Amino acid sequence: MTKHHGRDKKTAMEHLEDSLRRLRTDVIDLWQFHEVVYNKDPEMIFAVDGGIEAAELAKKQGKVRFIGFTGHRDQVIHLKMLAYGYPWDAVQMPMNVFDAHFKSFQKNVLPILVRRNIGVIIKAALIAARFSGRSRKRSLRRLATMDINEKDKEILFFRDMIEQLQMQVSEQLFGFTMHYNGHRESAYVMVNRYSLL
Repeated sequence: MTKHHGRDKKTAMEHLEDSLRRLRTDVIDLWQFHEVVYNKDPEMIFAVDGGIEAAELAKKQGKVRFIGFTGHRDQVIHLKMLAYGYPWDAVQMPMNVFDAHFKSFQKNVLPILVRRNIGVIIKAALIAARFSGRSRKRSLRRLATMDINEKDKEILFFRDMIEQLQMQVSEQLFGFTMHYNGHRESAYVMVNRYSLL
């Protein structure tokens, strides 16, 4: 699996050849249009001489087995990509405990992917991991000793959890190892710094 930023056919093909060379392989299992987050991205990808033509050519040439796209900003852009009716093999999107409450990928995108039998790749699923376990218990114990009313305690608890989440997101570094055709390549992805308040 690899990703690329090519929105036009020429750039996408250049990115493909570069990936094949760096991965020392002839075929990529899943090739994804990466970070489809801007309103004009779908139009550029599906334009004449757009990136989707590169994807089709790469598939026809046997250099790519499956085609997908990734995005993390707004489910509306995922919906625009899906509206073109292209038979995507996989779509990557963020989904976590907060998703249902704001620009929900789970509510708006996931049902379409399931209905169309498109593979789903979830990113940022554990973004709120610190809301459970010791951090949560510490916050509850500290709040229990404060001499304030219950409603204010709930507000302070929520604020404390948001601060922990911000810290987790801004500091966390995910590492993963890709194995492809016997070649091992390590990659690290730094979680973007988000501000929730």
